[in-house]
Parts: sequence; structure tokens; C-alpha cells
Amino acid sequence: MDEIFELITAATAEGESQEFRLGVRIKVGGFEAVCPLTRQCGSYKAFELEMERIRKRLEEVSIQARTMDERRGREETFGIEPHMAASEIWAILSSIAPEDVFVTTFNALGDAKRREIAEHVLTQCNVFSGKASVFSARYSEATALME
Repeated sequence: MDEIFELITAATAEGESQEFRLGVRIKVGGFEAVCPLTRQCGSYKAFELEMERIRKRLEEVSIQARTMDERRGREETFGIEPHMAASEIWAILSSIAPEDVFVTTFNALGDAKRREIAEHVLTQCNVFSGKASVFSARYSEATALME
């Protein structure tokens, strides 16, 4: 992988010392450019302050991403919690309209919980209609998964 960060240097107006900044190399199609990420710095101390500003912003973005991922994870499970009874989980699962999401959500549960739900569906529900019908047709007792 190519290095994307680059130190950009430039001589001051007097031409005596150099100022520098951090840049990022951008490649789009056949074009390439180095774009500055920091302000022009006349000293290493100023450069370090700019780097710290970037580190803080990266941490903020990381926290945002983690929060979004955790929220998405909760949404993907449709509020199913491990401590819930099989009948409660089945009520949630059977309300999931897209069959592929229904199957994926069920299969994502732990083995013991899947078997508990299967016992509930196969003994307590009408396996000739609705989601119970889909469940009974696709459930494999050997793997405790819907195939």
C-alpha cells in the first residue's frame, strides 16, 4: 500500500528556513495531488500542535463510527436479548417481513437459543401458515439453523 501522508516543505519568504505542513496524497483516476491537512508551521512545536488537533478529530470520528455501529447492531437484532423467552423472541422474529432477514436474524442467535425457539415453534405454533411454515420448512434439527 502506498504511503498517503507526506511532509510538505516550503522555504519562507526570506528563503532562510523552511515551513512545513502535513499533506495527504490523493489519487483519482490518472491524477495525483498532495493536499495539505495542517496549517503552515514554522516550528516543530507548531507542527505537533497541528498533529494533536488531527489526533483529537480522528478520535471523535472513531467514537462516532463506534456509536453508529453499536446502534446498527442493536437495530439488526430487532431488540432481541439473550434473556428473553423463546415465545418473546419468536414474536419478534415472526414479525420480520423479508425472509432473508428473518433467516439471518434467527441464525445469528446462539445454538441453545435457536434450539429453544425451534422447540417453541414446532410444539406451540401452527407450522402450516405464516412464518412458522417458513421456519418448519427451512429448519435443520442437525445444525439448529434455517437453511
